Amino acid sequence: MADSPLSLELPTLQDQEFPENSLLSDNDTSWFPNSLLNDNDSSLWFTKRDSIRDSILDNSNYDNDNSLRKEYRTLLKLNEMFEKVNNNMDQANLNLQQFSNTVEQTDQLLDIWINILSQNIHTQQLLSDPSWQGSSARVLEEQAKERERQEKLTRLQQE
Repeated sequence: MADSPLSLELPTLQDQEFPENSLLSDNDTSWFPNSLLNDNDSSLWFTKRDSIRDSILDNSNYDNDNSLRKEYRTLLKLNEMFEKVNNNMDQANLNLQQFSNTVEQTDQLLDIWINILSQNIHTQQLLSDPSWQGSSARVLEEQAKERERQEKLTRLQQE
């Protein structure tokens, strides 16, 4: 995970602690050659130790900066990718709405077509029925019934 540019485990210089067993610990000198420790020139010892610490910290800062830059570039790429995904989702939503509208219109057209077919079947059944004499016969029947009713009404009024 240390090679990953998204690693959140990278310490910064401000939160870096040097444990007792660290190479940079002030108390541990076991890693340093005894010949230098026994030397009476302590300024050499501190100079070398400080220069080693400074070079490690400088490299650490450089690596940390590079790591942060890589992470930043990766985050920018991720943001761009998520923006594209978001745009694609918006476009998919619009496409689904258009599809839904098309389905509704198709449903309405199918309802109209079903009504036309139903009327066609009804008309075909009427035309193929030998007892059906057309609409004029029905009108004549209704007129005859109306005359009978009027005649009954006039007879009742005369009585």
